[in-house]
Amino acid sequence: FNGSCTTWNSMWSFFYNESHSWEDTSYLFLKDDSDPNYFWWYLKDSENFSDIIEYHIQKLNLTSKDVIMLGSSMGGYACIYYGLKFGVRGCISFRPQIDYLTASKFFTIARLKNIYVDLNDLIKSVPDDELPMMYLNYSDFPHDKLAAYHLIDELKKSKTLSLIHPISGSEHISWNPDEKFVRSLLELMYSIDIVQRESVA
Repeated sequence: FNGSCTTWNSMWSFFYNESHSWEDTSYLFLKDDSDPNYFWWYLKDSENFSDIIEYHIQKLNLTSKDVIMLGSSMGGYACIYYGLKFGVRGCISFRPQIDYLTASKFFTIARLKNIYVDLNDLIKSVPDDELPMMYLNYSDFPHDKLAAYHLIDELKKSKTLSLIHPISGSEHISWNPDEKFVRSLLELMYSIDIVQRESVA
């Protein structure tokens, strides 16, 4: 394998097909299933999720720069959270929650005050040469848009490639990409040389 994609399962397995030829890409689907009555935003068991990710990176003889993470909503948060922790090649995030102030409008996050990590603050702690490339998608849904603006403000200060993709729609769940779109983003991120990206940043 020459590449790996960690996919946070928010119905991203819609294109999974056991008969498909995966070529040189390995997909790891992860779901926060620790408590069906309580969404933990991948934070309660963060050490376990980190161990799973690290295990598969080592098993496939990869580095973190071979990995791209992808997810939406809660999975979009996890995508960036673990992407920043591991210093992966890229994060592809759709409608993520970013900071507690805006995310607490969702009742399931309001209960996570003691463990929630603001992603715009987490970015500040990551060296520029370890920051992932970022694809950020968000709609006109007020909480999503405000959260996206907070993240964009930090990305502007960083030295990484960021693709910002606002879309129309007043709902939190307003648009989902198809397999072709996802693969196009993966191919784009894998086609960009990390060293070159750092030298022109």
